[in-house]
Amino acid sequence: ASSYTFVSPPSSLLLSSSPSSSLSPSRCSFPSPAPSRSLLNPPARRPSSSAIPLLATVDPAPRFLPGDLEIDWKRSGGGGGFGEVFFGRLREGEERREELRVVAKVPYLEGDGRKAWNLERYINVKLMARAGAWRDRFMPRYLGCSGQREGEGATKKFVMVWEREDGKTLQDHLMKPGGLSAALGVKDQTKTIRPIFCEKVVGELLLAVEFLHRNGVVHRDIKPSNILMLKGRSSSLQPEALLKLIDFGSACDVKGLLRPGSRFRSLDPLYSPPEVEMDQWYPEEYDSYLVGMTGLMVLFPSLALNFPDNLRAFKRDSLPEAGHDLCVLCAISQSRFDQLSLEARALGNGQHDKLLEVLRGLLERKPHRRLSAASALVLLGEPWKERLKSLPSRPSWRNSLRRAMKPLVCQLRQSLARE
Repeated sequence: ASSYTFVSPPSSLLLSSSPSSSLSPSRCSFPSPAPSRSLLNPPARRPSSSAIPLLATVDPAPRFLPGDLEIDWKRSGGGGGFGEVFFGRLREGEERREELRVVAKVPYLEGDGRKAWNLERYINVKLMARAGAWRDRFMPRYLGCSGQREGEGATKKFVMVWEREDGKTLQDHLMKPGGLSAALGVKDQTKTIRPIFCEKVVGELLLAVEFLHRNGVVHRDIKPSNILMLKGRSSSLQPEALLKLIDFGSACDVKGLLRPGSRFRSLDPLYSPPEVEMDQWYPEEYDSYLVGMTGLMVLFPSLALNFPDNLRAFKRDSLPEAGHDLCVLCAISQSRFDQLSLEARALGNGQHDKLLEVLRGLLERKPHRRLSAASALVLLGEPWKERLKSLPSRPSWRNSLRRAMKPLVCQLRQSLARE
């Protein structure tokens, strides 16, 4: 098996890997690399405490030759807690005629930036190896990673590259009046809340999350800024996905031998569930809560106003007051007249019971009582049940047994609590 190393040319982008069968040869026909040593866990020295065990996973993406990446490293396209994003082009071939628009991510070397970068690369490699072309429906196409120096003696950049998608994040659409209508291709007739928008976004998110869970991956950072709304795919509920998840720097491989990423704690307090850290028996339900909070952001327009203050107050005051129960929240709102109470009252007026039941189940305080992604899709009804059946790879026997035991576990915990 081949793995990674960086030599030290004056200015180059080098990456060793084996070619991928899922990439089109006409678009990325790179020469076969020679075997090399590991970048993330080099044998010459002991790995640092932030290293992510790769468990002999080999990156199937092609390597980048010198000059293939055309990126202006002085112009950042944005950044997060662990790295910066740059936009550019990937060219290949002797005449450089074929090109591909790409997004490159460079980690911050201080703090947990390198650790998150290693983890994100591991998750992308695993999903590409196990899920093939299906993963491209729910996340951008991973093209590989490389190293680059701007000159002799300069600090080496570690670069991870994806194909650039046409579209904006859900956060961008929420901040722009009328943005959701244009992104989803439908009009929501309700003036107070947006149930049609909410159902489409939550349904698509649950499909993506269920796909990840079937492959052993828990995202742990689902929020509007990490959801890419695809352009030109919103005319109807086609099998092709409407959105894609990005930023897997906080993800965890719960089916891995050493559960890579499980000890890495990174969360956004605006969306994270009450348990903060994943439950050992119900790790996938962590993502369920994040999907529920994202659904509320879409459903209640007031939460997007004056962001993030309104959302922070809702998470700190309104949800705990209602015991994290949306039905109680709707009941409390009957005697109040602020904007959020009017929206909660519209949700509980009996016209959106199915959506209320799904969101209530996703936002349960206790992980063992929270809906899984598959259960929530079944509650949403058609066409989501049919699209759930079309997902590849059935749930493992362990997940099936755990979900079957959920009612018994709930009863046992309630009995212990009464005693």
